[in-house]
Amino acid sequence: MTDHDTADGARRLSAIVFSDIVSYSKMMGEDEGNAMRVLQEHNELLVPMIQKARGRILKFMGDGIMSAFDSASDAVLCGVEIQKAVAERNKALPQKNHFLLRIGIHIGDVTEKNGDIFGDGVNIAARIQPLADPGGICISQTVYDIVRARREIRMVSLGPRELKNIKEAVHIYKVDVGDGLAASPAKAASWGALGGGEILARGVEVGTPLVEEEGAELVRAGGAGAVRGLLGERVQRHLRLVLTVAL
Repeated sequence: MTDHDTADGARRLSAIVFSDIVSYSKMMGEDEGNAMRVLQEHNELLVPMIQKARGRILKFMGDGIMSAFDSASDAVLCGVEIQKAVAERNKALPQKNHFLLRIGIHIGDVTEKNGDIFGDGVNIAARIQPLADPGGICISQTVYDIVRARREIRMVSLGPRELKNIKEAVHIYKVDVGDGLAASPAKAASWGALGGGEILARGVEVGTPLVEEEGAELVRAGGAGAVRGLLGERVQRHLRLVLTVAL
């Protein structure tokens, strides 16, 4: 038995990752042959990346993949790399061959039996996945608590959400996947305030003066865009924020 194997019916703690192609049914309706080719390319791209990151493919579900990782950090970092790879792929192809993914991640007890997998870890991950933006990743509080110390993983709270058939609300976080990969209606910008007070920004002009008041509206001084929805936390002298910019 390898490190990734488990006795049939045994319970284990796993990070469960659900990925799903956005609007795949529409793609099938418009051009079934092209949609099938896109799905094949999707599988050829994702499967090696999941395996390289020490993940296991648990199930193919139409246009989605359910995978498991022993490490929450491996799961989140793999998700980020997948979203970046999909974005790079799309750049080189015509629009009709593009696809976007939503990814949801939760860590919890699961049971593998007769080639299938069960448990709250699976159910919660499945409910989190649709909350992600196209091209984005959402994770649960449990995953956030494990990976929050990883400086290369940047996240923002979306607050508690009621999930279907889950008794208690689950606090959800959005993972920063890099330069504008998530196709949300408003553009998300990740901010970091340095100890000296200088503001560095991604998604809007770097060095733009800001009027900052925690809990209040933030406005770009001298600019037309209003920045709303201050979310974040203070860590010693550093302030980590994610702001939605109305362009």
